[in-house]
Amino acid sequence: MSAKSDPLARFALAALIAFFVPASVRAQDVDCDQPNEREVRSLRFEGNQNFDADQLSAIVITTPSSFARRYFRVFGTKRCYPSDGLAQDVANLKAFYQINGFYDTRVDTLIASASGNGSAVRVTFRINEGQPLTLDSLTITGLDSVADRAAIVRDLPLVVGQRFGRLQLANETDSITIRLRHVGYPAATVYPSYDAHRPEHRAEAHFEVQTGELARFGTIAVRSANEKGGRPEIDSGAVLRLLGFRSGDRYSDRSLSDASRNLYNLGAYRHVNVALDTTVTLTDSVVPVGVDLREDFLRQIDQEEGWASLDCFRAGAQFTNKNFLDQARRFELNTRVSKIGYANGVDFARNGLCRTLNQDSVFSSQLNYYAGATVRRPTLFGGHWVPSYSAYTERRSEWEAYLRTTYVGLDVSATRQLGKGLPGKVGYTLEYGRTEAEPAYLCAVLSRCTEEERAEVERNLRLAVLSASLQKNTLDNPIAPKSGYVIGTEVRGAGTFTGSDPSQSFAKMTLDAALFRALTSRAVLSLRVRGGLIGGGESLNGTRLPPPQERLYAGGATSVRGYPQNEVVRQAKGIQAGSRRWPDRFFVPDALRD
Repeated sequence: MSAKSDPLARFALAALIAFFVPASVRAQDVDCDQPNEREVRSLRFEGNQNFDADQLSAIVITTPSSFARRYFRVFGTKRCYPSDGLAQDVANLKAFYQINGFYDTRVDTLIASASGNGSAVRVTFRINEGQPLTLDSLTITGLDSVADRAAIVRDLPLVVGQRFGRLQLANETDSITIRLRHVGYPAATVYPSYDAHRPEHRAEAHFEVQTGELARFGTIAVRSANEKGGRPEIDSGAVLRLLGFRSGDRYSDRSLSDASRNLYNLGAYRHVNVALDTTVTLTDSVVPVGVDLREDFLRQIDQEEGWASLDCFRAGAQFTNKNFLDQARRFELNTRVSKIGYANGVDFARNGLCRTLNQDSVFSSQLNYYAGATVRRPTLFGGHWVPSYSAYTERRSEWEAYLRTTYVGLDVSATRQLGKGLPGKVGYTLEYGRTEAEPAYLCAVLSRCTEEERAEVERNLRLAVLSASLQKNTLDNPIAPKSGYVIGTEVRGAGTFTGSDPSQSFAKMTLDAALFRALTSRAVLSLRVRGGLIGGGESLNGTRLPPPQERLYAGGATSVRGYPQNEVVRQAKGIQAGSRRWPDRFFVPDALRD
């Protein structure tokens, strides 16, 4: 068999794959709206080795009743045996296997009763996949004029010696086309052809490439309007600087998508479209670009109120200006307050909703607050880094650990995408403040037992931290992921070279990883692990002691469940500081108590 396709044929194949089977599913009714219909209690596939049950169940009409209906019988969605039988399902399965290279696939069905009166059935599809086509040879012509031909053909979906099918042929065609459009060929067209020898279960594939002209960006037209359709507030000059490319640069599809992402990330636009001017023939070596924008509301106020077991009542507000000084800069003014209802002066719920905080009365009796201003520039010197500058003051407490008061804090950071799903960040933070803790905690955990040692820890000090973080994100969906992983790591350090007080020096690295795997179409397994290493700090009795606010704490709902907040290390080690009276909430072996 021989087939040669043009772009229309390629899109027809894609349409067959994406829409034909779902349309068949919709063509028959599996709702139980007729008398004497048989409910489907289960759907199974046997013999399928290359495709799992979730993939196959998505292309057949037959659908079992919902979990609640199958097991509780009273509520949930009831689904019945297709009115036209299983012939269409068998045809759909064979078509699916054929486009994946399996031409000898046989499908049988088994219908078993699932109830005594025959009102419910169990449906099984028995599949004999057969031997697939194997790719004997692969040739690609037409790339001689491409400077980096090796990058275009590297790691393509089709591999000689492996399975071949029309779906893989379409994927290969799209991969070559997309790569050429990324490196300057907007008119690139790929014509695939193949010869299939079914009796021998082998095939040869050939791709004829027409690259078209190597193109560069021409004029860039910015068409923008405000939220009401009137004159925009953000200047077109600022938009041009944010695109990441300019007239005369080599054309790239990736540059267009990156420009769209840059503009969307501002949060200032409700509609963004960065694309080639459709009125221009793509065979030209200079291609103009149109940027169509619709601004969102550029100033907004957000507020929140709530209650939490460790915060009592809390409130916050944020004012945002998305076009600060008319250059698409983002200005944020933030304020937060917590411990309302328990802190001194506002303790109206101390013995009511907030009585849990009685266990942490020393720290929770202080009102926690944050007030700060942040300015984010769209880019740094026209590059891909997004800088941010903040100034703030705050007081925050960590449950049964410390109270940190920052009189003045400054933070400078910059973020950028280092690759697909690979955001990075570098930053510098300078704080002037103090960290307070209960004497028992200072002695037992930080080995500061005398009055002089405690005073040294709790005095006003400078803390200047350099940090860098990197995250790898492969999730298939950022909101409800079913597959992929997220791995993030951060390195932080302080010392006299960063501007810190000598007693505040430390080095810390943390790692946070999460894995998602779909067990069924409705169940997802999620695993998460967090950990870190820290060292440095002021030396006391041979022990290096990092600042309390930078130490690693574990316990509570967000780390090690089953342990109280920040109690894992304390309960594991006990308190070995000699004979003295300790507050009841500290775990102390009986042998150490008075």
